[in-house]
Amino acid sequence: MEPSQGTGVPPSPSFRSSLVSIAAALYSGGGTESISISIGQPVNSWAVTGGWAQNNTGYPNPAAPYYQLTLDTSKFTSVSISFDFYLSGNWANASDNYIYLYSSADGGSYSTVNSRSALTRNTWYSQTPLTAASTGSSTTAFRINAVGQQQPTAAVHLENIVITGCGVPQPPTLAKAFAPDPIAANGSAVSTLTFMLTNENNVVLTGAAFTDALPAGVRVAPAPNAGTTCGGSPNWSPDAGATALNFGTTAPGTIPARSGLTNGTCTA
Repeated sequence: MEPSQGTGVPPSPSFRSSLVSIAAALYSGGGTESISISIGQPVNSWAVTGGWAQNNTGYPNPAAPYYQLTLDTSKFTSVSISFDFYLSGNWANASDNYIYLYSSADGGSYSTVNSRSALTRNTWYSQTPLTAASTGSSTTAFRINAVGQQQPTAAVHLENIVITGCGVPQPPTLAKAFAPDPIAANGSAVSTLTFMLTNENNVVLTGAAFTDALPAGVRVAPAPNAGTTCGGSPNWSPDAGATALNFGTTAPGTIPARSGLTNGTCTA
């Protein structure tokens, strides 16, 4: 998140994954928000002047004045946040200034993630990625607040906020079809049964396996002629006359990754 001159307060994300439906930022408290056009890495930065707590009595306190960032994490795990921050104005000496980080999953209570003390004013600090206490199945929120002896001109600036997570793989799909269909009962004609496994993810899926019971009155032909385009050398050798099929149950297969707009597929 990189604030830009002329944008509203708070700033909007400069980049958002297509897997994230919402990403919102806000400030709550008695301070004054602004987009600073003179302080940043590079300029500009999201700033709140005044309204911060005077001392750390009763801290950690996620309900105090805070920045809040909330986003859809339904397709992610292990969500973490990194950011740069700066204390400007008339904050006190190093031993009196603190930054706290909290997180909440699915609108629940906030847990302390991290605290930093001995912060000096007029110095940029980079916060390395910190993982949320718990990633929400729908949303995850972070709150950041500051504490220190200060007067009304004391400000906290945020910059280069990055929230990341590990994508949750989408499950593969499995479809099957006979060709030709139908064929005459007790005749000499045979039909080929094809299973198609589809992967929507941009990484190869491993552990592909399935079992299938053939319809009543159908059995594997005397010459099964089994084959697969799936990777991983899965077990796939139906016996002549069998009425149930096992693919990858003892040696799983793999399904190719999605490439661009084309899903990965393989057949058996």
